[in-house]
Amino acid sequence: MNHREDDWLKDGEFIGPHDPGQPLSLEEHNDHVEPPTHIAVRRVEVVARLHHMAFRGVFPDQALPPAQAGAMRSIIRNPGMSQRELADALHIQRATATVMLQKMEKAGFVLRKADQEDQRISRIYPTEAAIEMDEETRKAVDTYFMNCFSNFTPEEFELFNSLLLKLGENIREQLPISKE
Repeated sequence: MNHREDDWLKDGEFIGPHDPGQPLSLEEHNDHVEPPTHIAVRRVEVVARLHHMAFRGVFPDQALPPAQAGAMRSIIRNPGMSQRELADALHIQRATATVMLQKMEKAGFVLRKADQEDQRISRIYPTEAAIEMDEETRKAVDTYFMNCFSNFTPEEFELFNSLLLKLGENIREQLPISKE
């Protein structure tokens, strides 16, 4: 079984599940060739997966997994945020945030304290160990991100960023309305 990563040739040309070795034409659309919109979304999926695989290698073995490291970054920037605020900031379910925080608390990276005014709200604070680890990993993360865009001109980067924002808005409009 082929993986979607196999659809990328070494020179960066993208091919689909049709005749291997024949690049897809964006103008072509028939029973054997995916429409350009499908190809574009598959490219986004492949790039996201490649990023996920590469980004895991940025963190030292003793560090948090990337998702928890991202949560830690939010907590360090906003000490005292609530679990709900963290879940909203990360675009994850509150239950997922709870499990993540339990693991981070067990590892000694966060403290959860009840809000002084409303005991039902749990406030999250980074520990000294988290702050030290963040300082160490921030340089590696910055280098990784700089390398991701190393061959982009400033104009290309600006266009890329604006197109991703537009794509995100279009996708967000497709989401069912939340009942929370």
